[in-house]
Amino acid sequence: MRRGVIPFLLISLFVLGCSNGNEQQPGGDLEEYLKTIQEKGMSERADPDLRTVGSILIGHASLSFQRSGPGGRCWPRFTSNNCPNPDMTAEERQEFARRSQLQYEELLRVLKPMADLDGSGFVSTEEAREFRGLFEFGCLAQHVRANEGEEAALLASAAALSPEVLPAKARQFNELCRRLQEADPRFDVSPIDSSWLGTE
Repeated sequence: MRRGVIPFLLISLFVLGCSNGNEQQPGGDLEEYLKTIQEKGMSERADPDLRTVGSILIGHASLSFQRSGPGGRCWPRFTSNNCPNPDMTAEERQEFARRSQLQYEELLRVLKPMADLDGSGFVSTEEAREFRGLFEFGCLAQHVRANEGEEAALLASAAALSPEVLPAKARQFNELCRRLQEADPRFDVSPIDSSWLGTE
């Protein structure tokens, strides 16, 4: 696992554990468990993908990239900016988790409709993965342009994509930026200047 990922995962698991400790799990009342998932409006595996995007949007986590080698793919690296103080009392940790959970619940209310690509009212695992992938693509495009140059081939290799699909991906990301900024002006997201990526 890459450096910076472990602290981020630990705090995510900490918050999830505090918030989900009383949830019905498979192996108990399966019907009740499925009902709980349906009420949440997303699959269990969709939840961490949306939380990851939300954490970056509100500054609870930072996203950076590192190439695997010359011409290789760029892999995302996540760093938590919202770790609890290790000297907190048990009550303070519970309050920290409670406040974090409330923030995430509000974020999920905003993000779920954007990740619900088929408009079904339920975010599947695949939809959440695609949503997070699009968000990370936009961040990667900005990283490549700022650190390596305005060459479509650089972004194509970084994202492990064909250069021909880059303009469409940029257009999709820019639409996502528009929706995010309309939903909450605090979200620090910028559209891609795709003039260096060619045309569809």
